[in-house]
Amino acid sequence: MPGYYPFMRLTEKNEIGLRVTRRHLRRTWLTWGLLPLVICLALTVGADSVHAADFSMDTRQLEVNFQAIFAIAAMLFLVAFTVDGHWTNSQRLAHHLATLAQRDGRRVKTDTISEYASIVNRTVIGSTYALAAAGIAIALSAVAAAIAGLGLYYALLLLSLGGAFQLFVLSRHPYYIQLMTTAAAGQLMPEADE
Repeated sequence: MPGYYPFMRLTEKNEIGLRVTRRHLRRTWLTWGLLPLVICLALTVGADSVHAADFSMDTRQLEVNFQAIFAIAAMLFLVAFTVDGHWTNSQRLAHHLATLAQRDGRRVKTDTISEYASIVNRTVIGSTYALAAAGIAIALSAVAAAIAGLGLYYALLLLSLGGAFQLFVLSRHPYYIQLMTTAAAGQLMPEADE
């Protein structure tokens, strides 16, 4: 997609890498983000309908069990948020690229950084896989809640957390594209230390 950032010049190799990675982001989000959420919705409704009459818990025990499962799901959300923020931090990646260039005996300049852009692409892809795994675990917590007999209402609350997580993942895509494009153009430079 030439002209995505018109002020940046990209090599053909980096342009192809960006297109492939953008497609990969979309595909990963659909197949490992939304699809498991929909499958877990079906499993949750099925598990709840099978176990609806089997369990009888008092209200207090029901609340405590839900709070425990919700706390685990929320923790997964926050851990994934933190890990993604660390892995895809632009200055951390810029310092990493500069260190690699210096280790190879090269000066840190636009052409050199541009040659290492694939490292940023691989980092973004790795982060999306980690986010996908966390999203699947959050969605599975809803199935676990239904199997444990917490009821459809509580299970759907957990699925709504999974849906919010998928919106968070989707909201990261423009940042990833900007980060990868900046690296491909060789403009992902570390800030000068003060």
